[in-house]
Amino acid sequence: MTHKTLPSVLLSSLLLCLLSTSADARTMGSDADGPARLISFQLEDQFGETLSTADLEGRAVLVIAADGSASDFTGAWSAALGDAIAELKLTEKIDVIGLADQRRVPSFIRGTVRESFSSDPADATLLDWKGAFAKAYDFKKKHCNILLFTADGVTAHQAAVREMDEGVLSGFVTALGAF
Repeated sequence: MTHKTLPSVLLSSLLLCLLSTSADARTMGSDADGPARLISFQLEDQFGETLSTADLEGRAVLVIAADGSASDFTGAWSAALGDAIAELKLTEKIDVIGLADQRRVPSFIRGTVRESFSSDPADATLLDWKGAFAKAYDFKKKHCNILLFTADGVTAHQAAVREMDEGVLSGFVTALGAF
């Protein structure tokens, strides 16, 4: 190897390293300015109870969200992640929030849609009529979109899933283990 090729090899290696770091950051919900943060929000659930960012201050947050076509997948993911949180003894540290992306629902049928949700208070689901979360975190349509935020509101892990995937679940369990 000559002197002229060594700098180009080092430059190529550095460029590849930088490109792979950027790709990993994007998959974790980050942008060029740093990690994505929990957006400021104030949303009602199907019972008319309001939850806002201020209510979650100082606590880690797990958001399990879906549009209507992916709502069948949220139950399995909620159960699996709830079990992991309990097993790791994190129930006092993490708030788990169900969220429905309702931005495609016309305003004239919102009441009917609201009534179609569970009447069990344990199944409270935030109704995001404007799609604030879906837009902020680039939700994948027809998927269950799961976001984990640290107590200071930084995105720790994010995935768009459908059927149970042990690899994705393991990634969330690993991220939860850091709490």
